[in-house]
Amino acid sequence: MMAHFFVVRQDVPYFVKPAKTLNELETLVTSPWEEREKYKVTNMACMEKNPLGQETLVLTKEYSTLLDAFMGVDPKYEFPFSDSNLKEDFLMVAISVVSRHWGHGFHYESFPAIMSVVFNENRTLAILNVMGSFNTGGFYSLEKRDGVWKAVAHKNTWIM
Repeated sequence: MMAHFFVVRQDVPYFVKPAKTLNELETLVTSPWEEREKYKVTNMACMEKNPLGQETLVLTKEYSTLLDAFMGVDPKYEFPFSDSNLKEDFLMVAISVVSRHWGHGFHYESFPAIMSVVFNENRTLAILNVMGSFNTGGFYSLEKRDGVWKAVAHKNTWIM
């Protein structure tokens, strides 16, 4: 069953690195968790259209907090309350809800989900860290040509 909304994060971490080519930029890509103090965050996720033609819902911190409260996520407990499966089924009509592997909380973002972005200094090159599904992820290399971003390469980097 397809959810009514395609959910995108409001806040996506990004980095600006000195690089003249995509190969140089690729060597500078690190996890946003490794350089947490250095990354900036976008104000809003924007999409002209989403992959499946659904309505787009921007997942703000407030929405995420409300969804966690509804699902029974409590930082003191490793697992959500036992009725979370019923709540998950209820929400699946509107949005995608996937339990996290480590047992605490849920992913509310729709896939593919942009996890972080690395730009070169003049913002003509970018590498997107994309979670393709709950079990896969990789990098998309983009170039800005004539004012339009074009994907030029894709590399899967992890699978569970």
